[in-house]
Amino acid sequence: MGIFDIFNINEIKSEASKTQKELNVSQQELEKTRYNLGKSQDELKKTQKELEDVYFKFSELLVDYNQVKSDFSNNQQRLMDVSSQFAKLNPEFIKLHREYDTVLTDYTKLKSDLEHRQKTLECFLSSNLTAFPFLAGMIADYLTFDLEILAKKLDWGSNIQREKKVKSIREIRADAKAKIEEAKIATYQLEYLRTLFPAIDDILETDYKDLTFTKTTISEYDPIRNYISKEEWHSLSESEKNQLALDRYIESRKKTKWQIGRDYELYVGYKYSLKGYKVDFYGSYMGLEDLGRDLIAKKDGKTLIIQCKYWSQKKYIHEKHIAQLYGTAICYSLQNNTAFETVTPVLITNTSLSDMAKKFAEYLSVTAVENYESGEFPRIKCNIGRDEYGFTTKIYHLPMDQQYDSVKIDKKGEFFAFTVKEAEEKGFRRAYKWHPNS
Repeated sequence: MGIFDIFNINEIKSEASKTQKELNVSQQELEKTRYNLGKSQDELKKTQKELEDVYFKFSELLVDYNQVKSDFSNNQQRLMDVSSQFAKLNPEFIKLHREYDTVLTDYTKLKSDLEHRQKTLECFLSSNLTAFPFLAGMIADYLTFDLEILAKKLDWGSNIQREKKVKSIREIRADAKAKIEEAKIATYQLEYLRTLFPAIDDILETDYKDLTFTKTTISEYDPIRNYISKEEWHSLSESEKNQLALDRYIESRKKTKWQIGRDYELYVGYKYSLKGYKVDFYGSYMGLEDLGRDLIAKKDGKTLIIQCKYWSQKKYIHEKHIAQLYGTAICYSLQNNTAFETVTPVLITNTSLSDMAKKFAEYLSVTAVENYESGEFPRIKCNIGRDEYGFTTKIYHLPMDQQYDSVKIDKKGEFFAFTVKEAEEKGFRRAYKWHPNS
């Protein structure tokens, strides 16, 4: 083998080696390409899955679109139908609107006339009591006018009997007219006073026989007999009879409105005394003259003017009661030369206030306690006084006793007791002027 052949073989080997390297690089690139291709296939599958999801959602939206399109077509047809009906009703509406304008004009005119008449009437009535006889006279004329017509029918000719009848009818009319005027004036005055003094309503709702007045004599009939039997009267001791009568009075469902209201005041006063207030049961002993001050409670230089109202749950406390309480608190402040800042009007009731009454109370700084129910409290008044000879007497009074309401508990040693035993153990005896065995 010649030198040229060896040179060719080396050259071929060198080319082969070079070709092998290139082949290796190409193979690596091929592997890389295969890897990238596999990765692209995965991404393609993912993209295909996303396209399938989009297509599915598009299909759903297409169904919804078709449904909306169908609904729109239906509603469009309905709108056209309504528009057609509106076109038919529009003339009627225009006609009714014109009639409404006419009625509104008439109403406005009538309202203006009514307001003018109302102002005229208010101006006339501004003289309050002086207007009552005039109004009563007009009503009396109206109610007896038929008698005057009857008299005029007979009032012709010179027949003596007819003239007597005419005279008699006119006398009857004059008498009836006078009585009607008196009754109407009394009615107007009462309504006027009820406006000024709402507490009058409490009295009007109470039977006259249930009202308590100051008595100068004491009956010989023991009132506890109304609560115990004849057998119990003769078999029980005095203390036992008194306690039994008290228990039955407390349990009784036949109390008068006066007794229920008084007990409610005593309960409220008792609760304030437990808070450290010195309580004056003003309404209990003043009765109709309490001016709406059922309780006067004092503590730390402050005074509470308390009004208690135990009413039916169906009734509401109205603003006039708040205004009257506020007024009586001012009156107390002036009468006692007390700064009004130290006086607080308080209304306590088992029922509720009307919305306007609540606004009045807030505006006037009146404390209002609603839905406050009664409870247990001491009812026996233990009073210390003097007899006709000047000796000290210690007497207790039961709620049914005649002098119960007029007795004040304000001196040292005086108190309210829960039981007869409690009163007697402290040296008090029952008040009586009746004959125990009668």
